[in-house]
Amino acid sequence: MSIFNRMNRVSRMRFILFQVEIMMEYLLFTFLKICETHSFTEASRELHISQSTVSLHIRKIEEYYGVRLFDFKHKTLTLTPQGEILRKFAIDEKAGLEILRRTILNSFKEQASIRFGATLSVGEFFMPEILSSYMKEFPQHRISMLVDNTATLIGMLDNGSIDFAIVEGAFNKEKFTWRCLAEVPFIGICSKQSPLADQTIKLSDIADEFLIVREEGSGTRAILENLLATQNLSISRIPHMEIGNMNAITHLVADGHGITFLYKPVAAEGLRNGRLAQLNIENVNIVREFSFICHRRAINYDMSITFLNYCKNFLETKVYKE
Repeated sequence: MSIFNRMNRVSRMRFILFQVEIMMEYLLFTFLKICETHSFTEASRELHISQSTVSLHIRKIEEYYGVRLFDFKHKTLTLTPQGEILRKFAIDEKAGLEILRRTILNSFKEQASIRFGATLSVGEFFMPEILSSYMKEFPQHRISMLVDNTATLIGMLDNGSIDFAIVEGAFNKEKFTWRCLAEVPFIGICSKQSPLADQTIKLSDIADEFLIVREEGSGTRAILENLLATQNLSISRIPHMEIGNMNAITHLVADGHGITFLYKPVAAEGLRNGRLAQLNIENVNIVREFSFICHRRAINYDMSITFLNYCKNFLETKVYKE
């Protein structure tokens, strides 16, 4: 007699439901890959399965829920409203599985560990000192920090690959648990030798300058774009170059190759040594939040909050002495 036949009715039902859940997770993974690639063919290639198998997976999901997930309009694959609902659920489900996997792995480790992301301004200019101080006080904690732009870090939170992120850009505050870590001035800077250094200018005057900016998706660029939009200006209509490194940007500005906008502490050294000057722009006084964000079901939540409070105290006592 098989093990299944020896099970009571309740146990059989639980076993069947477990198998259904495992199968649905597999099918949903295929569904998400199609959403990501916008193509059944590309999804089959990346998943190393046949296109007919991909189609079968989607058909099984549609039959299970009784809805259509995709429409083909003008040779373009689009999600139906029901498909969009499933996509959001599937992303959360995938993140939950990754969180569960990492929670189980962490339970076998003797040392507590956290893995988080930080935007470039935060990661390059604020975190090194904070991490050094934190590791002296909590040597038993293992820390991993990834540096990327706000949009990428949000994606990493969604798929569960990091515990939390410290970002400077806009994000969906209804989707995440978040706390303000610090409020930081956002300023324009130029070379100390620039004629702009000793003038009061209008925001519209920026259109006549050469801008050095971060890449699309970065928090600092988004703030600048929103600021320029108040004057019906856009970066695309102003001579500019994109650089993904804040040290390189401030160096180029100090050498007179253009102007930029960034958080004041990032330019603190250049302002102190006289190589940089803050732009005096009429009626522009911007302060932005650095935010700690995580999912409500994040693993290591207590340890993450400990790290958050440590960072907050450090920034309050250190950054504003600049």
